[in-house]
Amino acid sequence: QMCIRDSYEMHCSSPFHFYSDTAHELKGALKLSYPIQRGLIHNWDKFERIISHIFYELLKVDPSANPAIITDVPLCPLSQREKLATFFFETLRVPALFIINTAYACMLGTGATTGILVECGEDVTTAVSTLEGAHFNAQQNYVAGRTVSEYLGRLIREQGLWLHTSAEKELLRKVKEDNCFVAVDYKKEYEEVKEVEEKLPDGQRLVMGRSRFMAPEVLFRPDVFELEDKGLHKLIIRSVEKYKEEEKELLWKNIILSGGSMHFKNIVDRIQKELDCICTTKPIVERQKHIMTSAWRGGKVLADTVMDKFMLTSEEYEEKGPSAIKSKFAI
Repeated sequence: QMCIRDSYEMHCSSPFHFYSDTAHELKGALKLSYPIQRGLIHNWDKFERIISHIFYELLKVDPSANPAIITDVPLCPLSQREKLATFFFETLRVPALFIINTAYACMLGTGATTGILVECGEDVTTAVSTLEGAHFNAQQNYVAGRTVSEYLGRLIREQGLWLHTSAEKELLRKVKEDNCFVAVDYKKEYEEVKEVEEKLPDGQRLVMGRSRFMAPEVLFRPDVFELEDKGLHKLIIRSVEKYKEEEKELLWKNIILSGGSMHFKNIVDRIQKELDCICTTKPIVERQKHIMTSAWRGGKVLADTVMDKFMLTSEEYEEKGPSAIKSKFAI
């Protein structure tokens, strides 16, 4: 059972490649590479190298002896799913494969089948509504964790600090995760600003005041970063527009937040506040307890219950080829 998200590797002119935590430790010496961007695989050679590393070096298992579950982003293009199937069946020789989008996997991890799953990761924010595990409606934009980091970088540059190398961008992300928060009352926070000081590895001192909440504000008001996307709360509302009023009432009662960029302090209260101003039914917003592993947990639920019945087997793939993906996996 496996959930591949924004994996990355580091590379140089040597034949050696470094992955995950090891790569992070060496970020100052080498260049970061992100094969997955905005939920889509842009460099298949590196992606396949990462998957092989996971199977053979980390898990130390033979993929040809193990069925696999893969998660992908909602609204993932069929062409990517077909290419994933080709790699897993023809290169790794897995006996069976199941593909499910992260939103539904996260929902399964909570034990629910009705509600709205709001996932905000590094590159993509998605709101997916579902009734009894069917009738999916997905809305997404590309205002997510990376956007917050970029806006924070712009605000920091106003102090004369430039963070632009891959290693410095990783540092910027850590500064964001350690210091930024969402303003429930933006005007009040702006007037009562509190400063914190962050010491950088090179000895420079970064003073952060309003930038701590101004950067995450882009999730709710993308226009502050000159973007035309809808804010996070509006994305949620759009995900339920097609439903009847009685169905909306059921969906509003279970709004689940997932993804690394949902870690910001106060984000639950801010989403609750924004929705309370619009919804006729009182929404119930909760952040998942195991927010970073929720998709994996949903995959485990699937593996323990109905996976065998719905998996695409290697025999089916041999008969129909990659086109079997479309009819087998609707979500």
